[in-house]
Amino acid sequence: MGIEGFVNRVIRWCFYSIKDRIPFINKWKEVEDACKVSIKNNLLSALTSQLFDDISTLASAVAAIAKIELPNGKWREVIEILSNDCGINLEYIQLNAVITLSYIFNEIKPEIINENQIEMVLEKYIQILNK
Repeated sequence: MGIEGFVNRVIRWCFYSIKDRIPFINKWKEVEDACKVSIKNNLLSALTSQLFDDISTLASAVAAIAKIELPNGKWREVIEILSNDCGINLEYIQLNAVITLSYIFNEIKPEIINENQIEMVLEKYIQILNK
């Protein structure tokens, strides 16, 4: 399955009820760590590409994985990676990063993200707005 097929599956999962999400969450937990890393890296790479048209779909997929990983203390670097992307001088990368961060923050409980990460994201948002 290619990246688009995976993204479509993740998006469908986002609309399931909590009860219906459990099989997907369990399936994700069964995926080998190396494969998870590859999937997450491919999703983040797609965010910096102009070839992927539907950013909301891609951002939703990243947020769905973050919703599983972050509460378990995994994939903490996703916030920093996306915050750094906000500082890149290409508007489409900044926009994609801001959209994705907003999806992640909308999906997870505030206490999961530490205060330093929140400050870092806010600083990047302010830098973008001041340009």
